[in-house]
Amino acid sequence: MPREAKRGAAIRRPRRTGYQMDVTDPQWDSYPGMQKFRTFMAKYYPEADRSESGPLTAFNLSAALVEVLKRCGDNLTRDNVMKIVANMDFEINTISRESASRPRRPISIRSNRCR
Repeated sequence: MPREAKRGAAIRRPRRTGYQMDVTDPQWDSYPGMQKFRTFMAKYYPEADRSESGPLTAFNLSAALVEVLKRCGDNLTRDNVMKIVANMDFEINTISRESASRPRRPISIRSNRCR
C-alpha cells in the first residue's frame, strides 16, 4: 500500500472541534450572549464581515481572560493564574449548549519560555 494511502486510512471519521455558536445561524439570535456580542460588534467593529467567526472567538477568549483576571485579584503571579485557570468553572454565553454538555478537556499550552 502506498505511504499516502496508509496515512489516509488512519482517518476514519472527522472529529467536531467547534465549541461556539455559529454567527450565521439565526437560531442563536435570541440568546443574550449573542445579542451582547452583536451589540459589541455594532459599536466597536461595524465594518466586520458578519459571516466570519473570528470576532466571536476573540470575544469569547477576551471574556475568559477578563474572568481570570477578576478571579486573580491583585495576585497576578504565574502560579496563581495557572491555579485559577485549572479550576475555572463558568459559562460564556456564546458557547453552544451542545458542545458544553460534552466532557471538557483542558487546552495545554507548553513553552520553554514559561518554565
